[in-house]
Amino acid sequence: MPVNPEAAIAEAKASGPGTAMLVVGILTLPMSVLAMLAGLANVAEQASYAYSDEELIGTLIGGTIGIGFYVLNFIMGIVVAAAGWKMRNLESHTLCMVGAIALIIPCCGQVWCCWPLGLAFGIWAVVTLMNDDVKAAFQ
Repeated sequence: MPVNPEAAIAEAKASGPGTAMLVVGILTLPMSVLAMLAGLANVAEQASYAYSDEELIGTLIGGTIGIGFYVLNFIMGIVVAAAGWKMRNLESHTLCMVGAIALIIPCCGQVWCCWPLGLAFGIWAVVTLMNDDVKAAFQ
């Protein structure tokens, strides 16, 4: 808990976007897992209908790329949630900035339905993190 009033004000400014990042990061995790499972089921179904080796290889490559995308989303969800937690505690300015920017990028920090929220919250977090008072309060 900050002792001086400037740090308390900075913590109050960072709390809102930090909480928003934490929520979006946490929401991304189960949706990424569900998307990975759906991708695996889709690959298994499509592979059973493959008529040739080329079709099977294409299905496996496409499915692997899709599943890899959701693995990346899962990892970035962890990064965004950690950044939100750190932002609320005014720790690790760099991690917080990485998490906020990841929310702004459409295919990086959240699953499809969270991107509009991620965009708004990411911009809010970047603006807050660029505030001189908030920047100075980070440990």
